[in-house]
Amino acid sequence: MNAIAHRSMIVQNDVVIKQSPTELTITNAGGFPIGVDKSNVLTVNSTPRSKRLAEVLQKTGLVEKSGQGVDKMFTNCIMEAKPLPDFSATDNYQVSLTFRTEIRNVPFLVYIRQEQAKRPPHHKLNVFQLMAIYNVCFGDGLEVRDSVIAELVNDEILLRSKIGKISMSKEYQRIYSEIHSTKSVNWISALKACAARYDGIITRKTYMEFLPDWVSVDKVRYSLSKLESLKVLKREGTGKGTKYYIVSIPENIDL
Repeated sequence: MNAIAHRSMIVQNDVVIKQSPTELTITNAGGFPIGVDKSNVLTVNSTPRSKRLAEVLQKTGLVEKSGQGVDKMFTNCIMEAKPLPDFSATDNYQVSLTFRTEIRNVPFLVYIRQEQAKRPPHHKLNVFQLMAIYNVCFGDGLEVRDSVIAELVNDEILLRSKIGKISMSKEYQRIYSEIHSTKSVNWISALKACAARYDGIITRKTYMEFLPDWVSVDKVRYSLSKLESLKVLKREGTGKGTKYYIVSIPENIDL
């Protein structure tokens, strides 16, 4: 509906929607209105190309209050801990918007939902406050005013160090530690699956296919070395040509 309300009626192109398991892209004819760009899309007042069409969409209940569409897009992405709406393919002739499905950080997802749920309806975190928290956690996002960050520091949602560095709250840090400390990996099960898929040959790259996404490359290197020292694996080759073969299979092992 946002694409229809803001599309150019001069250019006779359709609104195009492309969907895959990892992303959804919506493209409409006509670039951003004058004065709007990727950096200020949240702060500039909404100006539909056809005011009458926007009124019809609103009165028929297909859209809500004018100017709320972009705010909702960003709010929902942040609340799901997903990448922000991506307008990078937009040019003077089209607006292209991509949503991606990956969850960037599970502790952030738990924390931000918990923080929002405990607030009364009239005191929910707004899109600019959510953006500020997102920026601190991920190191990217749209710029927000210093006053917004100051509000969040006063509420202890963000922390400010003595030298002025902004970081996530102690509650987020607790959730992060709790989630990662309770995660366990069945290394042997992953080894078996890898060996079965690749005819008994195991490499660091193929091994990682059967491990959770949060397991780091360094941890995988360490586990392979440890499994070799425990006579679970036998190594052949060096560098990028290193391969491993299973020698013995214990029930499980905690690395």
